[in-house]
Amino acid sequence: MNITPKQYARAWLELIQKKSKKEVAEISKKALEKLYKTGKLNTVSKILREMEEIENKESGISQATVVSAYDITQKDAEKIAEKTINSKNIITTLKTDSQIIGGVIVETKNKRWDFSIKNQLKSLSKKLI
Repeated sequence: MNITPKQYARAWLELIQKKSKKEVAEISKKALEKLYKTGKLNTVSKILREMEEIENKESGISQATVVSAYDITQKDAEKIAEKTINSKNIITTLKTDSQIIGGVIVETKNKRWDFSIKNQLKSLSKKLI
């Protein structure tokens, strides 16, 4: 039977819920040893991402990436993400990409809002042709 990273994540989270730090450390050590012995240690990063996603979903927290052509503050990125996604519980990651010329792109796991000048120029070009 092949266990997926998502299944490992759910089981691991279930085991560590409402445990002390010492108990969590021991459970985590055993989980990592099991992954090592079964040759699945390379899936740890996927499992941890799944665990984070499950915890965020249960807490009602969304994750977003704000890509800007120039440096903006983390606070401004958070405001942009909150207005775009229409949510207050957002973990925002900020990136810069000068190739978008200006404006911003907001990305979540399932959606992308492209407010960049590069995208606007592409749209205008398509309409003119």
